[in-house]
Formats: sequence, C-alpha cells, structure tokens
Amino acid sequence: MDPSHAFKDNPSCDRPALPPRLNSRSTLTAPSVGPAPPPSTSSSASDDYYGVTVPTDPPAVPQKSHSGSEKGPSGDFTGASVALANAEWYWGKITRDEVKDRLKDMPDGSFLIRDASSQKGEYTLTIRKDGSDKLVKIGHRNGKYGFTEPYTFPSVVELVNYFRKESLKQYNNVLDIKLMYPISRYNQEEDTTGVANESDVNKLVEQFLEVHEKYLKKSQNYNEMHDSYQRMEIEIDFKRQALEAFHEAISMFEDQIKLQEKLKTQAQPHEIKSLNENYDILNQRLGALSESKEKLENDIAMQNKEFQAFERDINYLKPEVLNLSRQKEKLHGWLLHHGLTHEHINQIMEDGLRSWANLNNIQMTHYDESTWFLPNCNRLEAEQLLTGTQTGTFLIRPRSAGHYALSISNNGVPNHCIIYQTDRGYGFAEPYNVYSTLKALVLHYAHNSLEEHNDSLLTTLKYPVYGQNVIVPTTTAIKEDQRQTSGEC
Repeated sequence: MDPSHAFKDNPSCDRPALPPRLNSRSTLTAPSVGPAPPPSTSSSASDDYYGVTVPTDPPAVPQKSHSGSEKGPSGDFTGASVALANAEWYWGKITRDEVKDRLKDMPDGSFLIRDASSQKGEYTLTIRKDGSDKLVKIGHRNGKYGFTEPYTFPSVVELVNYFRKESLKQYNNVLDIKLMYPISRYNQEEDTTGVANESDVNKLVEQFLEVHEKYLKKSQNYNEMHDSYQRMEIEIDFKRQALEAFHEAISMFEDQIKLQEKLKTQAQPHEIKSLNENYDILNQRLGALSESKEKLENDIAMQNKEFQAFERDINYLKPEVLNLSRQKEKLHGWLLHHGLTHEHINQIMEDGLRSWANLNNIQMTHYDESTWFLPNCNRLEAEQLLTGTQTGTFLIRPRSAGHYALSISNNGVPNHCIIYQTDRGYGFAEPYNVYSTLKALVLHYAHNSLEEHNDSLLTTLKYPVYGQNVIVPTTTAIKEDQRQTSGEC
C-alpha cells in the first residue's frame, strides 16, 4: 500500500506521506530531507543563526593564565596559547555559499568557523546536523567568548576544544552533537576522505567499512520501521471501517427503537408485552453497540498517537540514512580513485577487514612508490635486480631515450616495456595512454594482465622489487625457467 494515499478519503486523517521503503542493502533510494527547523531571530542581517537556549548554569571552563594575547585576523585578541589564525577549522572571511560547499555531503559533526558577517570580533560556527547546516553565533565581550552571555571561554580555540568533547545540547537541546570533524583549510583531500595522502589507504578502507556498517544498520532499521508503519496503517484502516459499520448498525437499531415506540401506541393490549420485550432487547443491543463503538474510538485515538510518534521517528531517521548513503558513495568513489576495483570493494563489504587484509598483503606496497620507482636505475641495474625473481616482480625507471620503462620478471628473466608519457597520460600504447600518474598505471595493472600488450607476459604487476613479497628462486629453478629472452613490449 502506498502510504501517500493512506486514508485519502477520510478528511479526519491528515498525515504527511511516508517516504518509500529502501530498496536494497547497497543502494539507497531515500526520500528528500525535510526542511530544517526555522532559525531563530538574530540581530544579524546577513546570518540566520540556529537559536540557542541560555543555560541556567553555563559550563565551567578551566581558566588558564596566558603570558600574552595574540591578535587574530579579525582584530580580536584570542587570549589563547594557540592563535586562532593557525586553527585548521578557522576559515576567516568566507561566504555562506562557500561554507555550504565545504560542508556538502559531510557527515554529521563536521564543522568550521568563519568571521561573522555582522560585527567585527564575532564568529559563526557552522556544524552539520541531521544532514543540514546549523549556524551558531559566537559572541565576544571583555575578552571572553561563548554562545550566550555570560561568556566564559578565554578564546575561540578553547571554546572549540571544549565542545570537541562536550555536546552542544547544554546550549540547545536540539543540537545534541559534538564538534567531531573539523573541515581543514590546509588539506582538502584530507577533509573529503580522511586520507592524508594516497599511500594511507588503510584509513580510507576502515572509514568506508565504518560508514557501510552504519548504513546497513540504519537502513535495516528504517526498513523494519517502514514495514511496521504500513502494517499499523492497514490495522487502523480496518478499525476505521469497523467504526463505520458500528455507526450504521447503531443508526439501524435507533430506527428500529423508534419504530417500536410508534407501534406501541397503535398496538392492541395483547401485543404490548411482546413489543416491550423487543423494545428492551433492541435497547440492550444498542447499548452494547454504543459501548463497543466508544471502545473502538478510544483504541483508534490511542493508536493514532502511537502511529504519529512512529511516523516522526521514521522521518527523523531518513536524513541519517540519506547522509550515510552520500558518505558511502563518496568514499566508494575515493576507493576507486586509489586503485581498488568494484569487485574488491564488494568483497570488502561482504567480508570486512579480513578481506582487506588479504588484499593488503598484495596491494599495499604498490601504493608506496619507493618500492617500485627507481629514478636512478638503468636497464643493466634493473636486470640485475630482477634476474631470478618471481614472475610479476617489477620496477619502473626512466629511459635514457625518454619516457619510462617497466622492467618485469617473467619466469626469472627480465623483460622491458616502454611507458609513454603523453598529454593524455601514461600508458604502453595508444589508445591506452590514459593514466594520470605512474602510480595509477601500476594500480591498474596490479589487477589486470599485461597480456593485452605482450602475449608472452601472462602476469600482472604482482610484486614491487623492494616490496616484502619478493622471493628469489633457487639457482636450479632459474635455469629451468629461463627460456625467454629479454626484449621490449
């Protein structure tokens, strides 16, 4: 049953439509997020701030003595040992649109601080909550900072440090969240993925799995609530139909009682007794029907309250599911960007970190360029390094004639392939010169055979020459396997 059409013929039932059930474990078809709570009235003409409630007792902040105050970029004195200008989450004079762009699709708890548009020396905290941006003004008076007076924090830095550990709900019950994820102005790749550089993929995988598990849990909860919602909706609908039947039955009995009263005035003396008996029976049944109707009305009223509370819970959950879906999609894209395939990511989702650990033994050295890129290595030195190693052991080096060369062991014998550097990217031949970096090329051919470029190279780039998995076979094995000659593919 489509909940958007629930009770559409009943004007007494005025409930908003419920979003559809989620379709699958891995793909979210979530409803659009509802409007955020209206902002409170503010003295600022430029910023609409999320209202804060003044606490009875503001949080006590440990007072620190400072030998000096540092003047921040907005002209205020921070009074902190760490200057506000050095804080990664402080963005200075940026616009609300820029803030919105920085926080787009970020998880709840992501935040940054900028100069307020209204007055010099004041700031605006923007924090992500329930999939939308909440703005809170940071006031400033007599060298103290805070959300409401009396201000108690000696600096914005210390205010932020305090609410990294404590929830903002002590200022506003709706903002039950901590300042968890600073949006750094220093490293935007780190802001987006949590990965400082391309070699730190472990952290990215762990973050992806964490979001994936949260998404599965929340979406399963959503689906269960949605199913229960629909069952409750059908049950209430049946009860309303039963209530209509009670109304019709009561109306019929009331008509019969009126008829009996009329007949008694016209009846013969010997008919009065029978009419009175029928009259009493009709009244008894009418009383029973009225009592049952009243009980059913009370049941419907109570279930409606439960139904509305249930609906609020579902509508509260849907932006969380949507936000997790967006995070997961973004992290999925970054994993692909860092060289993993769709198959690897699906395997990681199925088997978790155990699967990643198995892949890790093969892949992680590929992310460290120093294990396979030898900028000062020539062809002869490459052959000396690779002779007798496992098939798939490789390195990349510059060529004296230009471009680069892949040197790879095949049955213990080094082979050399030219890697062309073009305007479109790196590759072995057109139209495959499409890899933006040598690392991107290595990560691709770590999972794809070189056979498409050389029929004799039935291998992938398995083992970086300075990786941990390189094994040098015995001399006997080398002599048995050395059947090919070195050449360029």
